Parts: sequence; C-alpha cells; structure tokens
Amino acid sequence: MPPSVYYIDSSALLKRYVAERGSAWINDLIQSPDCDPYIAQITVVEVIAAMARRLTARQAAAAIGAFRTDYARGFSVINIAPAVIEQAMLLAERRKLRGYDAVQLAAALAIQARLPARSPLTLIASAAELLAAARDEGLTVDNPNEHP
Repeated sequence: MPPSVYYIDSSALLKRYVAERGSAWINDLIQSPDCDPYIAQITVVEVIAAMARRLTARQAAAAIGAFRTDYARGFSVINIAPAVIEQAMLLAERRKLRGYDAVQLAAALAIQARLPARSPLTLIASAAELLAAARDEGLTVDNPNEHP
C-alpha cells in the first residue's frame, strides 16, 4: 500500500519545531513511514519567519537548523507556479481567505490534481478558515490542535 499523502501548511508544520498543542501528533505523523509529506515553497519562509519572531535567538537557531535538515531530506516541495497563483487569487476572492492561506490551499489542490483518485490528499492546518475552505473544495482535512 502506498504511503498517505499529506499537505502540511505552515501553521501545522511549525508545531514540529515549536512545542505547542498538536506537536506530538504532527511529529508522529511526519516520522511515520506511511506519510508522504508535501509543503509549498512559501512554507519554508513562513516557518523560518515564525521561528525567528517567536523564539529566542538560541531557540530559533536550533529550530531553524532542525527545519533545514528536514527540508533537505524529508519533504516534497511544490513550486508556486503562475497557475497556483491564479488559483490562489480565485480562492482568496471566492473563499475570502488570507493571502497565504489561499496560496497554501491552491498548492494543495494542485498536488491533489496530480494524484490518482485512490490516493486522496489530506490537508493539515491549524487555521479554521483554511480548513473550512479546503473541506468545501473537496479535500480531506485534519487539525493538529484537535490531537494531544
């Protein structure tokens, strides 16, 4: 059986590097051999920016180092091509999403479109608006905040 495909947005991925509700669950998910994790290019910038702003310099350096290691060997990355931006603009307007949430959803939908029907993608995020919009767009969703 092929691994399950997960699209992990910035709010959820940050939990792997900053201890908060859902951190244990996201760590278990990402470390599972059954997990095929995808992120968008912009997620890299969002996660590092959040670490730099929320953590002390020493904590940020350690967290950013761990993230860079994971990034180099653990995630499939979707490029933010013009078609993804076009879809994000439509989603922002139609679903009234924040800008980067619209880009995250458009990236997840682009990945889903490439997968065989029997390999559904699950979008993992903490933002309620993003999760609701993803659900409305036909994606399976999960929120790490709902897990201990």
